[in-house]
Amino acid sequence: MKKVIVQFNFSGLSSKIYDKAWEELRAKGYSNPKGLLHHVGGIQGNNLVICDVWESQEAFNKFGEILIPVISKLGFPNVKPTI
Repeated sequence: MKKVIVQFNFSGLSSKIYDKAWEELRAKGYSNPKGLLHHVGGIQGNNLVICDVWESQEAFNKFGEILIPVISKLGFPNVKPTI
């Protein structure tokens, strides 16, 4: 399988909303999403930056089916990741 790096850059979001997203994901049983090899997220300037390494594009896409509704509900802007 081909590994992929996925980066999100959310302007103006805080670390609190990032933490809330992880709380929601853990509550749904996704504290260790299948296919996620590495994850880092943090504030850079006025942006929330998230960078993941996935075992494949397919693994990321599958998790996106869970992730997108969660972050949309929390008010994350609709941002296309850099892959």
